[in-house]
Amino acid sequence: MKKIISLVLITIMLLSLSAFALEVENNECVKDAKWLIDKNDDGFFEVDLTKKSNSIKYNFKLFNELSDKQNVKVIMGIYYDNVLSGVKAISKSVESKKTTDNLTIGFDNLPDGTKENISVKVFVFFDGKTPVFTDKAEVLVSNNRNVAFGEDVNFKTVVAFMGDSITHINPSYLKWIEYYYRIKYPTKDIKFVNKGISGDSAAGNEARFYWDILNDPNTGRTTEACLMIGMNDVNRRLYANDEKGNDVGTEEAKQGAIDYCLTNISDISDLCEKEGVKLTLITPPVYDETEYTSTENMDGTNEALGKIAEGIIKIANERNLPYIDFYGSLNKYNDKIRSMDGFKKSATFNTPDRIHATDVGAFAEGFIFISQQLKNILIAGTEIDVNNLSVDTDSAEVTDVTYKNDVLTYIYAPKSLPMYVTDEYKTMEQKYGIPVTESINREIIKVSGLRDGNYKLMIGDAELGIYSSEDLEKGVNIATNPENPGYIQSEAVYNLVTKKMGYDASLRNIAYVERNLVKSVDLKDVGACIVYLKANYADSTDTRYIAYPDNKKAQKETVKNIKELEKEMVEKAKPGVYTVKIIKQ
Repeated sequence: MKKIISLVLITIMLLSLSAFALEVENNECVKDAKWLIDKNDDGFFEVDLTKKSNSIKYNFKLFNELSDKQNVKVIMGIYYDNVLSGVKAISKSVESKKTTDNLTIGFDNLPDGTKENISVKVFVFFDGKTPVFTDKAEVLVSNNRNVAFGEDVNFKTVVAFMGDSITHINPSYLKWIEYYYRIKYPTKDIKFVNKGISGDSAAGNEARFYWDILNDPNTGRTTEACLMIGMNDVNRRLYANDEKGNDVGTEEAKQGAIDYCLTNISDISDLCEKEGVKLTLITPPVYDETEYTSTENMDGTNEALGKIAEGIIKIANERNLPYIDFYGSLNKYNDKIRSMDGFKKSATFNTPDRIHATDVGAFAEGFIFISQQLKNILIAGTEIDVNNLSVDTDSAEVTDVTYKNDVLTYIYAPKSLPMYVTDEYKTMEQKYGIPVTESINREIIKVSGLRDGNYKLMIGDAELGIYSSEDLEKGVNIATNPENPGYIQSEAVYNLVTKKMGYDASLRNIAYVERNLVKSVDLKDVGACIVYLKANYADSTDTRYIAYPDNKKAQKETVKNIKELEKEMVEKAKPGVYTVKIIKQ
């Protein structure tokens, strides 16, 4: 099977100076048939899944946009399970305003056998400058373990998100995952359940697996689960300084905390396997060690989280489990935005406590999850050639196509809704240059064969704008257009998911208290729970303990409200059927 991918132009920036462009041509990634290859959204590798060669080749040209000659070194690194395992390099002198001949860099005679996770990264150095990482010059090679929730079943899917306060509290990455699933897969019968508890650990999640996570009568039996843990397990106090400036914790204690966390994650994996629950592991987010906040800096915590992340990926690979890498992506994002903002205080995805996500940080986590888990990120796509009225669609249906007197008309039924563009979305994309729209929010209308000129695009009664015939031939993305009827629907779904998060928080606050009650009282007996609480925690100043009696009494009503919101989401997320007109002006 061969996939021929069109040319991609990659501009490399250094200190706001456009120095080189990588022009990618005829790229090949030829691997053992046992190895499965996922191209990224800009996929520029030609892929041939045969056994004829164990090699990876990257073919390209260099163009020097500067006014003087540049000495360039191109380096390719190959990573097995996120560990650098090999490096190849080539050097080239490039005259000003000149383009090189075809260049090739790559690896031959790679080891036989299945590799669980391989990535290839390309770096560019020139005239001794700091290396520039070419984000788009990267192809990920994985075993396709990451699949959409509910992909393999025809019955109701209940997805439990286990974790600590990063999952428990708002803003939470879970909101963005549920929202995206609601609009991308409106016909899937999926229930998203928050199972995070503030201050919890891997051991704590294991301890409450059966009564809270697997068999909660308020949410139904869990069929799939995600576990994101590590921030508390790492025991941050071990990295605090004593009076002499030395860490309080010994190296043995630090490693012990990491090992204990990974042991408990393995135990949770065993429980999920035993109970038939599909598990996705998530590496922990970052701990911000920069000096932008007065909160005590437990220097070394982020490195320790990196060791937990490595351990989680190792567990996933050994057990053939899907995983999402928050840690690696968030470190990269944090470095990028802080450098772009001149290392200002605001340039971080973390709140001043160094631990929890800001609103934008929670969006970033949700974006990472969505873009790493899902394969078909196109919301909907339509291609029409007016010369013969041929139609090609993706996640959409198009019927009744006519073209007369420079007016193209058809009936359009997308299968998904586009994302509503929130302030967090705008910040990620417009301020920090992270391509949210291109990655996960594309609703494309492409029309070829039109006479030269400008055309008005109408969907139903809404006018989305005036586009040139050239723009329409390339394809226009209407996903972020606020006049798009689907966009308006999507905003309503987003508001419902946001409202649900408040009810979810109430249920998690109940569970936060009941993990200390579960061994002593029947949690179904509201009166007994409240009596036990007053007898044993009357002096607690924790607001969740204080609010527990009211929250517990309202629990059934809260569950009812969540179910009603979920039903409303399903209705609001059903895409409409529209008459589309493209009219020459």
